[in-house]
Amino acid sequence: MDCNCKIKKHKILCVEDNFENKVLLRRVLEAEGYNVIEASNGMEGFKLARQEEPDLILMDLGLPMMNGHEAATKIKGTKGLENVVVIALSGQVMKGDRERSLIAGCDGYIPTPIDVDRLPRQLEEFLHGKRERINSMEEREYLQEYTRLLVDRLEERIGISLTDELTGICNRRGFNLRLDEELSRAGRYNFGLALIMIDIDDFKQVNDHYGHLAGDLVLRELAQLFRVEKRKHELLSRYGGEEFIIILAEEDGPGAFVVAERLREKVQDHIFISYGHPIKITVSSGISYFLPNEPLGREYLICRADEALYKAKKGGKNRSVLL
Repeated sequence: MDCNCKIKKHKILCVEDNFENKVLLRRVLEAEGYNVIEASNGMEGFKLARQEEPDLILMDLGLPMMNGHEAATKIKGTKGLENVVVIALSGQVMKGDRERSLIAGCDGYIPTPIDVDRLPRQLEEFLHGKRERINSMEEREYLQEYTRLLVDRLEERIGISLTDELTGICNRRGFNLRLDEELSRAGRYNFGLALIMIDIDDFKQVNDHYGHLAGDLVLRELAQLFRVEKRKHELLSRYGGEEFIIILAEEDGPGAFVVAERLREKVQDHIFISYGHPIKITVSSGISYFLPNEPLGREYLICRADEALYKAKKGGKNRSVLL
């Protein structure tokens, strides 16, 4: 038996639109005994990832249509592909490129042009468990930047706004997009995650007494108040009508309860001015959360927050309830 025969049979998907780079990668990887699959754009790469279930994906970042960051996020957020190793490849080495790639879901970053002598060893390290990390402060900063870019690209691509027209904050569609990303990240890094669902108490009375235009002004001013009070890494959205919802990344239930109570007290003490009329309102909040490694999806988390909000209303309003 030939002792020099190749025994590696790992399946590697190369998502690369440059022909020369694609040929180079195939030659290097096949020489090492890997089974190589190829895609020329992000959407094709996503489809092949689902069909072929590769062990590792080499993802060029500068892809047409769906770029490498978006493809990595989509792959990592798909059931059954959460653990596939995704390595970013980029020839435009700029400050923050590596961090943005890791935020998008990649497990590592390799600048190009590729060092063909080092590449096989690098891939073996990732296939055997190596994962690159960034610190939590950088992660929050780059996550916010990446989310803004995703929202901008999505709005540009499909012509659908993710911003609430009345208040100027994120709308329900944008909230769902961000929550899915945060759930994926929480599962990947074993972070906690919490939601605060906030509803104005007896808002119908404001509309009936002062008119709907006055009610709209109250909603705008309340959104601005929440905007000022929320922390940098939290996402505020208008969930519908007089309901708002906040995503608290890396937060547990008791911590989210403290935030909810602080916001409730701010609203209680605030005087809203609408067409010269001083208006006082209160809010009730429902808080839900999950801990690392807990199997919890978007719908269940929202339903728990809604149930907690119902209990706050039932319990007398102007209060926060944690479930």
